[in-house]
Amino acid sequence: VIVVPQAAITLSNGTPTVFVYKDGQVHRRTVRPGMRNRSHVEIVSGLTVGEQIVADKTSLLADGLRVQVAKKTEGRAQTTEMTKVEIGVRRE
Repeated sequence: VIVVPQAAITLSNGTPTVFVYKDGQVHRRTVRPGMRNRSHVEIVSGLTVGEQIVADKTSLLADGLRVQVAKKTEGRAQTTEMTKVEIGVRRE
């Protein structure tokens, strides 16, 4: 099961999407959400384990935008352009 933070899900023309990070760019991807709780959403389809998604400041993004990944030091970001999260929580 793939689980992502709720903040990572955005709507594009009413369709749930996430921004996938790869090679310094973000790309909007349609996903199908499943079960959810207060903070996380199961992704039934549209992502694969190991892909990286943006989970913060998604309202500032556009498909194909070049981004820089923030590095954390003692819980605070050194740069603030974008952050990414590993996905791939697998429960069987």
